[in-house]
Amino acid sequence: MSAGEVSLPDFEMPALYLLALLLDPDGVDGDIAFSSGFGTLRFSRMDLRQERGRIPQLVIDFELDGGKFNAAYFGHVSPFKLHYAEIVCDGLPVQKHIFSEGNEVYIPMAAGVYDGDLPSGVDWRILAGSLFLWRSCLGLPNACDESLGKYFSKMKLVSRYQWINECYKRQGENILETWTSIVPCSGGENLKISILFVDGLISKIEF
Repeated sequence: MSAGEVSLPDFEMPALYLLALLLDPDGVDGDIAFSSGFGTLRFSRMDLRQERGRIPQLVIDFELDGGKFNAAYFGHVSPFKLHYAEIVCDGLPVQKHIFSEGNEVYIPMAAGVYDGDLPSGVDWRILAGSLFLWRSCLGLPNACDESLGKYFSKMKLVSRYQWINECYKRQGENILETWTSIVPCSGGENLKISILFVDGLISKIEF
């Protein structure tokens, strides 16, 4: 792999796809490995780094042939929460991209963009952010120690909306999820919104 063979979305995808895998209601047996823009990634560990006065950073580590990849998120896995992603390979320069820090966004994540229609009065970032938080709190405890699992249990209470997983399907390496929630819209109407994920990315919103 050379420096020119990977793109910025390649740095976004590993943790998003890992989260989709961990949401499998049947569980994940054995080691977790999957294809990526860097080759086959093998999930190694995740850790929560906390400093007084700072937002906790969730660091997720992967191994690959001849190197390693890690990504750090502010609190949980979300397209709006990626702090940095870094790949280190034998014989190649370290590639590290800082996506955001504090309230500053340096590289908007492609996974955080949606060009489709939304109901009147519904904020895209709040809607999607709530669902990524909810999914993180359900999925990530399946691959972390008990103390970190308690952290996610508390974080779930922060979600703006409550979500129901209506469908989860595996088709080879592809993962399809459907999530629904009742969301307040303009005029005081409560509307059922359905969100389809494909491989950890929002693909379609129906209402």
